[in-house]
Amino acid sequence: MDKTLLKDSAAYVRDALVKASDGQYSEYGYLVKIFEDAILRG
Repeated sequence: MDKTLLKDSAAYVRDALVKASDGQYSEYGYLVKIFEDAILRG
């Protein structure tokens, strides 16, 4: 997993976590995308 990508995108990751926990309006797509990218980059 590319931890540098997550570190450099900390604000994006934080916002994605907030959106994923937004109750009935939650959206997981952003969180899935950043972790997929981090995993694929190794």
